[in-house]
Amino acid sequence: MLRPAILLSLMLCAVAAAADTAPGPGKSEHSSAAPITEPPMYQWRSPDSGSVHFSSTPPPWYRGTQPGPRVLVYQDGRLLDDTAVPVSDDRRRSLRQAAFRASRQYAQEQALRRLEQVSAREERRKRREKAEKAKAQQPQPSAPAATAAASPPALDRGTVDRLKAIISEWDREHAAGAGESAGGAAPQ
Repeated sequence: MLRPAILLSLMLCAVAAAADTAPGPGKSEHSSAAPITEPPMYQWRSPDSGSVHFSSTPPPWYRGTQPGPRVLVYQDGRLLDDTAVPVSDDRRRSLRQAAFRASRQYAQEQALRRLEQVSAREERRKRREKAEKAKAQQPQPSAPAATAAASPPALDRGTVDRLKAIISEWDREHAAGAGESAGGAAPQ
């Protein structure tokens, strides 16, 4: 029977391996940037609390001269290293240097990727501002022309008097028709 910590680490490695094959957040099938190589996963059990820790950076005691908890190193679902397995001093130094070098390189690649994303966002913002500025500089219809089209034509005094007469006549005719339909003559 597998211990829960080992089972959990195997499941995490399987999930990580599956996630590497499909595009995820920040990844694109059509991305022009080179893919970042995922760092190994370091696993150890804390001697004080007994809890299992996972990290993408090696713990300070990894393959060092000072003793520390056992560290299991996984990448792409495979066990790469187990500090419980004794190795020569040259091999130990080589593994330690490679682990810390890879950790620094991954951090640098991540920082570069973030800078590229910020630069791309800034470029999109500048293009958007330029388009908005060009749109704002396009000739707009002048205010008097727009107002003239929206307002009715100016009326002279004679036109106003004629319109009043038409309305008064319409009112008299309809008042007379309303009185006849009520059964009596309309007052005049």
